[in-house]
Amino acid sequence: MEDLGGVCMASGVGDGFLLLKKLSQSGLPLLSCSFFPDYPGTCKKLTPEERDIAIQRLLRIGMLTKADSESKLGLKETMIAGFKEWKTYALGTGSAVG
Repeated sequence: MEDLGGVCMASGVGDGFLLLKKLSQSGLPLLSCSFFPDYPGTCKKLTPEERDIAIQRLLRIGMLTKADSESKLGLKETMIAGFKEWKTYALGTGSAVG
């Protein structure tokens, strides 16, 4: 067996794994936009009863304020609000470093 300088994988396997990892990290958030609703008030898949239950649960645990539950933000406004949030950058930096 030839010396690979401490690398235990065959050449190319590590690169393929890295490519797969990066594709999944960039593709999953794009796909999740179509599966996960942004707010219960704007979700078209919920019935009015389910919407009220979801809003009440989020209000009870403090994840949503009354103003948030009544807002009708679209996808563009939600994305802009997400980019303005400092936690987005903290999580991204922590993910990249760690």
